[in-house]
Amino acid sequence: MTTWPVRVHEIAIGGVSVRDVVGGLFSGDKSVLADPDVSAFIGTGVLGRFVVTFDYAGRTMYLEPGASVSEREIYDRSGLYLIRAHGGALRVAAVTPTGPAERAGVRVDDRITAIDGARIETRRLWQWRAYLREHAPATKVVLRIERAGAAQRDVTIQLAELVP
Repeated sequence: MTTWPVRVHEIAIGGVSVRDVVGGLFSGDKSVLADPDVSAFIGTGVLGRFVVTFDYAGRTMYLEPGASVSEREIYDRSGLYLIRAHGGALRVAAVTPTGPAERAGVRVDDRITAIDGARIETRRLWQWRAYLREHAPATKVVLRIERAGAAQRDVTIQLAELVP
């Protein structure tokens, strides 16, 4: 299963234009993303720009433009999709093809136990994701990697703008 990151220049929702959203083009044939009856999913890249209110009784969702409705979304600059793993690590759930992590040899299911010398337990998952997304392109980041059957090693990746 592969998802290719792309920039959607404009989405109109109820008369409000949301610009420069990062999305993904899914090329797999399994999972809910492969449903032929679904054109797209609206995720946090769009919904995060609104104040979302649910009227459960009326079965209605209201979207009110928030302060960030016109901000440009930045895609992760490491080329990693990380999830929390047991034992104080982050597990690599996906690697962006041709991205910095893939070029450095990072693979799906690798475990990251430290980033730039800081143990993973020192921050929450969303903070590590922000760390890798918000540092400038060309910044070098050192990942301490555990891989099944191999000794821990440090890998240096150079962050890049993957979705201009």
